[in-house]
Amino acid sequence: MRKRTALLGGVIAIVAIAIVVWWARGGGSSAKHDATGDGSAAASGSDDDPWGSGSGPKKPIRSGVVADDDPTIASTGAPAVVDGIVRDATTKQPIAGAEVAYWSKKGELTTESGGDGHYSIEVTTGAWNARATLGDDAMSHAHVVRVDAPKVTVDLEIEKLAHVHGIVRDASTHAPLAGVEVSVEPAEHAAREALEATVGRSMLSGADGSYKLASPAGEVRLKASAQGKLGHKAIPNVAPGADVTADLELNRDVAIDGKVVDEKGAPVAGAIVTVFLAVWDIDLNHKRTITTGADGRFAAKDLEPGMMTIDARGTDGSASEAKQFDISKGDVHDYVLTLSSPVAMRGKVTYADGRAATGATVRVRRSGVAGLFAETASATDGTFEVSGPRLSRYDFDATNEYGRARLYGVGTDDKIALVIHVPGGIRGHVKTKSGAATDYTVSIDRIQPADNQRTLDVPAPQRYTPTDGVFEWPKLDPGTYDLTVRGTGGVVALKGVVVPDGAWIDVDALLEPDSDAAARRPK
Repeated sequence: MRKRTALLGGVIAIVAIAIVVWWARGGGSSAKHDATGDGSAAASGSDDDPWGSGSGPKKPIRSGVVADDDPTIASTGAPAVVDGIVRDATTKQPIAGAEVAYWSKKGELTTESGGDGHYSIEVTTGAWNARATLGDDAMSHAHVVRVDAPKVTVDLEIEKLAHVHGIVRDASTHAPLAGVEVSVEPAEHAAREALEATVGRSMLSGADGSYKLASPAGEVRLKASAQGKLGHKAIPNVAPGADVTADLELNRDVAIDGKVVDEKGAPVAGAIVTVFLAVWDIDLNHKRTITTGADGRFAAKDLEPGMMTIDARGTDGSASEAKQFDISKGDVHDYVLTLSSPVAMRGKVTYADGRAATGATVRVRRSGVAGLFAETASATDGTFEVSGPRLSRYDFDATNEYGRARLYGVGTDDKIALVIHVPGGIRGHVKTKSGAATDYTVSIDRIQPADNQRTLDVPAPQRYTPTDGVFEWPKLDPGTYDLTVRGTGGVVALKGVVVPDGAWIDVDALLEPDSDAAARRPK
């Protein structure tokens, strides 16, 4: 792991000015869930609205718990101690010799777990990121730790890393290739960052073409790239600590050329041809744009081998149908793109209560086609107009300072009604049979968005170490959520938690041992 410089001389008092802005809170009500171990919930209580009362939305509730900016914790710089046990995520056994790192804008601190897995580190009050690693054999993801007392206990779990190795070869000659950059491409951004900050996720192949990289368990995605060549591979279901052999072959870059014509077959000068390249395993997200000449012709060279999406647009709003095909096998010549005439598409942007959303930015993309197709702003009455070819379907996105609305797969004759849902949040009080829970993880298991127009990615679990059992998870899209809370006192499911537009929902959760909760589940 890249060693972080320990702060010398013990604890350094850091004087910070904390600017805490509390948005006005007014009327409104919503359900409070009292959850039990079987996942049932009863509605009661009331909610204070972080948006306040009035005729329109107020400023959004504050962003999620971020180690460098958590206004719920007084940044006094007071001395504090965090201690805990580093354990194996699978066996739960203590891990000796693990490096434990805490860092924020205040600085970076490191220590090492002892023979019994115990660690102790002196910090200051505030919010910190924390991670544990064991060489290149195991690591944890970064946790946000809220240090709001002189002493806080935080256990860290590390998971064994898999090791992937093999030979990089030329696809044509099968000869080993030296000096090729090979990288692990985790699908999750958090895993990618964790590798970058610890063991590293890329290396150059050796003289014999060999490489060896550590990787999180799950699907392992590899990319090998050299001048004018690319190779990639996805390996599913890699177990923690597994040893995997994966050879990689590099294919040469390819090219495509052709022409753009109108509906009568005449060449179109000045048309913009967009070539979007993606390897589904690693998602290159590379895009090229080419302008056609007087003869309507275009050419794109040095393209990565993989799946290509290509389309063309004229200066009058006309466009071709987007085509997609694999160009890994070689060059493509004399490809023809035919433009079709545009038609007007009109829509309206409103809030959930029906009021017009004035000045919202409306972005339009063609379904399955990379890149922005059109952009405009909603008028005073929330209406907008764009143009596009009738043959296409479109994805609409409307945003302003209060929230976002989306519609997917819209045809030119469809009704276009975009409803902006303002982010809300979940506040909870987690207890055990003996009192407030002081170390637990909240996981979002399922999200049903209020607009029913999209599938939301489930965020990573959040770990909380409050002294009073209270947590906040802000900036959540309105909708219905299923949650699970796990801690040292047990587990509890909270199902059907409805996050309203621009408001908090309060939940109470009682952690119970897994055996107690299972005994009450219906057979």
